[in-house]
Amino acid sequence: MAAYSLQTRNAMTSPSRKPRIDRKTMQRIDRNRQKLETLRAAYEDDLSQILTTSNVYNAALFDLPIRMGRPIKPEVLPPRAAGNIELLKIPNFFHLTPQKVRRDTDALKALCNAWPSKIKRRPIRIYSRNYLYAGPSVAHPKSHFVKLEVNINDLPLNESARKRLMALAGNYYDAETNLLTLVGNKCPTRKQNREYVMYLLTALILESKKC
Repeated sequence: MAAYSLQTRNAMTSPSRKPRIDRKTMQRIDRNRQKLETLRAAYEDDLSQILTTSNVYNAALFDLPIRMGRPIKPEVLPPRAAGNIELLKIPNFFHLTPQKVRRDTDALKALCNAWPSKIKRRPIRIYSRNYLYAGPSVAHPKSHFVKLEVNINDLPLNESARKRLMALAGNYYDAETNLLTLVGNKCPTRKQNREYVMYLLTALILESKKC
């Protein structure tokens, strides 16, 4: 009898034994699964008919089993989505469904024209990026970055001036591609960085032409 009790106790306290799930937990899991299936079906049908623009999460439109916030205790889960103020701080892009993006691109195609073939090749290329993101400010921290690329063979320089330009540029010149790359990110605006890289290019050309 003692051996049987000890064996039963070890089986009950064994870490490999799966924990029991009560009926309420199973019902909550089933409800969450049904919510996810409903959202997936609505997303496939076109959720943009319900959500027209980027907005914060609204549990009244579609309820998801998500949580957000700082828990009161380590063993306590964060607050639920319903009535959660933390979810009002972050806009989402649930309205950008594949159907919505396809409709917008089809509408923009009618306003686009083919690239003109008579435009001559421009040796100086300036690159910049526009960012669309959710944050406290409309301006992205990297939106003012400007990069200038030019092939030194397209510059009005003779052979000796090109060699001096390579020496002055240093690591900004790539011998494999024969490209000179200048990056402007010190000024607060994109226009200022564009003017700065053009100033650097002009200064390099003038210094290279000096005897």
